[in-house]
Amino acid sequence: MNDPDIMLNYLETLLKESNFTRAAEHLYISQPYLTQLIKRVEKKLGTTIINRDKVPFTLTESGQIYYQYLENISAQRHQLANALECFSNQQEEVIRIAILESLGTFLLPKILPAFLAKHPQVKIQIAEGFPHTSEDRLLGGDVDCYMGQTPETVAQGIDTYINGGEVYYIVIPENSKYYLKDHFILDPADYDPKELLQQPFVLSNGESAIRHQVNGL
Repeated sequence: MNDPDIMLNYLETLLKESNFTRAAEHLYISQPYLTQLIKRVEKKLGTTIINRDKVPFTLTESGQIYYQYLENISAQRHQLANALECFSNQQEEVIRIAILESLGTFLLPKILPAFLAKHPQVKIQIAEGFPHTSEDRLLGGDVDCYMGQTPETVAQGIDTYINGGEVYYIVIPENSKYYLKDHFILDPADYDPKELLQQPFVLSNGESAIRHQVNGL
């Protein structure tokens, strides 16, 4: 695997899912291919890069060094491409957008086609990634803007602009005392949100985009 962006995506998805089968499905590749790819990388490096004995998966110390190496190579490639962009496409204006992967899938197809039809001279470069990766890209000047994070959780030095809002739902299982049969979406007045938020929660792992947003809330 020679493309650092693809390898970063594989690692981030594997850490997020903490399961080779689910990660492979999300990446649209086979589970044996993903498993063998990680093993080949570890064999080439001579060390384990992912702790997969317990959930959630985490990077080993060696894995963190490898991950940082991939990020550096990726950043250098993007910087080179951006520096040469003005020479290769002098009639185009480039907007570089970092975005959460979940938002990139659902939000951009709704807004970009109309925008590009109105501004045919504009070219969009999209970089999907976890919040900390997108923040680093923005602070490093590798992208022009970053879409999709609760303002309270962003790093210092980043200006935030709020456009609209999102609705968050608490999913209540049938064995909970708060479960109401035949009620798919409850009325906000049915329960005090503060009371619900005192109950045990199942949340995505600490590196996921939605976890950062929930922590911000």
